Amino acid sequence: RLFYVQAIRHQSHLRQTIYYLSFMDIQEQRSAENALTKERIVFQDIFNHSPIGLAIIEGHHRITQVNPAFLEMFHITSGNPIGTDFGSLVSCHEKNVFQMCGEAENCASCGLNQTLKSIIYDKNKHIGLEFSIKQHYEQKTHAIYVRMSGVPVEQNGDPQALILFEDITKTREFERILIHNERQLRIITDNMQEALSYLDQKGKILYASPAHVKLMGYTPEELLSTNFFDYIDENRLVDGKDQLYQRMQHRTVYSIELPLKRK
Repeated sequence: RLFYVQAIRHQSHLRQTIYYLSFMDIQEQRSAENALTKERIVFQDIFNHSPIGLAIIEGHHRITQVNPAFLEMFHITSGNPIGTDFGSLVSCHEKNVFQMCGEAENCASCGLNQTLKSIIYDKNKHIGLEFSIKQHYEQKTHAIYVRMSGVPVEQNGDPQALILFEDITKTREFERILIHNERQLRIITDNMQEALSYLDQKGKILYASPAHVKLMGYTPEELLSTNFFDYIDENRLVDGKDQLYQRMQHRTVYSIELPLKRK
């Protein structure tokens, strides 16, 4: 076993040098220290190689550690962010919203600020806070959308927060494009003379344009969630349903003549 030995030299009254030795068993302490060192090495390896931006932030919002993915996400190509305030690296996309720079009028009620305080001081875990920031690079100002999650940690007895930053800018841009295109498509389809329907592969009607009222006598609301095959005339129901279903499964562009029921 491993012992901590302390020796005290003493000169006796007979001018003889003697030593007082004290022993302390430190085997368990050293084992714990070694295990902790190994855990720190593993944690540091995961921290440095994570594809998600990671940062450790202390109570005054100063950054104590970041990984390469964090530097790339926030376009930090020069200088060392360690010891700087997180708010000096980012600024809110919308004025006085989620701003940490200390210059906003409502900085005390900043959502991001309150979240960090909750993680660091109240030991709460937060998942999925989304916010937008402005970043200046390539001689332009870019809006970046970030999803942030955090857990409380301690380093040398000081309460801190381990924050995970995920760049969701492309996701938000894709959602905007989909919403914009859907609105444009609705404007076109709602004003078409021809009836237009969206069906799933089982024939369920997901969308019906207003022209169905004139052509079939059914309003879009009446058709929604019903099955298109139910509107095929009984005389062609079997072969018409079979032909339409087979062609739908192959996902090809096709034309077919079908007698449909009118209201």
